[in-house]
Amino acid sequence: MSERRSKTGERSEENERSDAEERLDADERATGDEEEGRKADEVLDLVGQYDTCRLLAHARREPMSARELADRCGMSLSTVYRRTDALSEQDLLDEQTQPDRDGNHYRTFEASVERISMIVEQGAFGVDVQYRRDLTDKFEAFWQDLAGGAAD
Repeated sequence: MSERRSKTGERSEENERSDAEERLDADERATGDEEEGRKADEVLDLVGQYDTCRLLAHARREPMSARELADRCGMSLSTVYRRTDALSEQDLLDEQTQPDRDGNHYRTFEASVERISMIVEQGAFGVDVQYRRDLTDKFEAFWQDLAGGAAD
């Protein structure tokens, strides 16, 4: 980083403040990049596991209980819960609580993603997650587009 000096060659208070602000901005950018990198690593770790991808694919078709996912994927119930918890933490899976006829409740899981892509460019990598949009989201986007088009 270049050092700023006044015309007399001495560092001014204003210049010191500017340097500090630049360092803070750079630190914030680095922290943001690190957080995005950690998130990308976690998503790639998850979707790099065959069992997790199978679970996500089944949950993409329709909401399913953990028992249904375990049966369809040939996994133990404890493995399904570990995977669904990890997918939910990354916002790749939505869960809903459903009432049972017996008065009990159980959770159903549905994939919240449409597509997950890995991007490699300029010496870096990232993950692009495209989320599913439900009917309400699509309807809202339609009205926003319509309103935006009328204003033009």
